[in-house]
Amino acid sequence: MLKNVKYLTKYAKTSMRVAVFAITLFVLLTNNCFGQSITWQRTYDGPAHYNDRAYSLTPADGNNFYVVGRTIVSGYYHYILKLNEFGDTLWTRSIQLNPGFGAFSLSSISDGSGGVVVTGDNDTSFTMKLDKYGNIVWYKNYYMIATMCNKIIKKNSDGYLICGRKQGTDDHGYVLSVDTSGNLLWQNLYLSTEYKNFNDVLEFNNSFYLAGAITDAPIDTQQVLLTKIDFFGDVQWEKRYTIFGRDGNGQKIERLNDKIFIAGTTTDSILPEARGYFMTIDTNGNEISTKVLQATKSEILQDLLILNENRLLFILTSDSSFYISTTRVIVTDLSGNIIYEKHFVPPQNEGDIHLVSGMKTSNGDLIFAGNSYIDTNATSEDVFVARTDSMLYVPPIGISSYENELPKDYRLYAAYPNPFNPVTNIKFEIPKDVNVSIKIYDILGREVFSINEYKKAGSYEVHFDGSNFASGMYFYKLETDRFSDTKKMVLLK
Repeated sequence: MLKNVKYLTKYAKTSMRVAVFAITLFVLLTNNCFGQSITWQRTYDGPAHYNDRAYSLTPADGNNFYVVGRTIVSGYYHYILKLNEFGDTLWTRSIQLNPGFGAFSLSSISDGSGGVVVTGDNDTSFTMKLDKYGNIVWYKNYYMIATMCNKIIKKNSDGYLICGRKQGTDDHGYVLSVDTSGNLLWQNLYLSTEYKNFNDVLEFNNSFYLAGAITDAPIDTQQVLLTKIDFFGDVQWEKRYTIFGRDGNGQKIERLNDKIFIAGTTTDSILPEARGYFMTIDTNGNEISTKVLQATKSEILQDLLILNENRLLFILTSDSSFYISTTRVIVTDLSGNIIYEKHFVPPQNEGDIHLVSGMKTSNGDLIFAGNSYIDTNATSEDVFVARTDSMLYVPPIGISSYENELPKDYRLYAAYPNPFNPVTNIKFEIPKDVNVSIKIYDILGREVFSINEYKKAGSYEVHFDGSNFASGMYFYKLETDRFSDTKKMVLLK
């Protein structure tokens, strides 16, 4: 009996060591695959401090990304911001290439080398490419008057496909195909008797699936529209859907394996209020299932992301009876059951937070963009961007805006909070455009964090997360070609 007990004890210890090793290996692999979450939310004020909006998000080089939209200077301008993973502004561009007409950048896509290609509403159909430094590489006008380009994707065979609508007495669907230099390959109109609009597009098996909405004349119920075209723009088939007999639109389209998801807005079965929905169909356009998303007030669906094999994310905006426009972000399973939920609400309970676009990062975090009116002293909207973890956690809002006066001197502020656990903020000011280096060292002088970027004159904040570091004293250093300063901070866990 004692011999068996000794054997079992030895076996238990061996099993425990194996289990500890397995858990340690899993943690290491998980950290390497996903990394530490970086969470924040900020506003960005445009050059004229007036009505700034974001409509699209796109990855850039490294962990940087683009926020694309419009601003008002002397009329509407394309507005493009390049941000790093902490939300710091690397550069902004306000561009108006067709004076006299509204300029909106509604959709964007990475060019594959750190730059961005945008399209939108500039009276005529167009595409524009900027390199990773913000220089215009090309601007191409396709002279289709009164055309709104809603979405651009990168084709598997190189080049880009753009969809939208041409406005007129009757609105017609519109699709544009260009090569990698923006040169026109073909553009087609898809005629209607009243209204046809393509909001989104995906490519699958050398075909393109276009999601949108259609209304026939005489005025009929607006239906969800799905059109399949070949590589040259010829229609292969077209399907229409209602949401349990009610009207709807196809705002977003995504694919997961052999299933296609269309999401948009419909109306409530009892109340005259808007509701988000999503529909699952096969690649032949046959409906598999439809789910209306439950809500307590009227909501408009803005975006859909497929997070993984079992998770969907929806962005929905709503107006309350207290004149507060809010955004609800939900993560669901494939049946529409809510797993995580986050409400973006103005902190002063007045104004709005209106998010319209989402993006998943390489470490699993989520980025959302749109516009806000959250400062009680503000007179117009600002671009609003938030970065959450995979469970939609995000810290309180920080406001980043242009100062009326640029800093007169270089200055490195004391970190706050200090001591900290696990996150602190390092603020600094630079009076001129310059290359800036921020480095953090542990007590042994080992570098544990660094940023080296070119920044315009202004005030900035760097967010440092010490979750993966030991308690103790750390030193942070600001350095430019003419200035250097070092301060200390303490991490207490």
